[in-house]
Amino acid sequence: MTETRRGRTLVLDTSVEIKFYLPEELRDGALLLLSRMEAGDAVPLAPSTVQPEFFNALWQQRRPPVSARW
Repeated sequence: MTETRRGRTLVLDTSVEIKFYLPEELRDGALLLLSRMEAGDAVPLAPSTVQPEFFNALWQQRRPPVSARW
């Protein structure tokens, strides 16, 4: 993390970003981070692969687990 005039610069992983939308373990921490970003206390950065990874994670959530399909 680095400090900027706007706040800390954070690199977000898709696993954190998906918690903004889905009720997963550690979601409360992710929502706290989201509120800090909205307040300008943190500046998010994400890799260029975040969008396809995000949509893949959403797609995987709608499918039943492999053990339930067999």
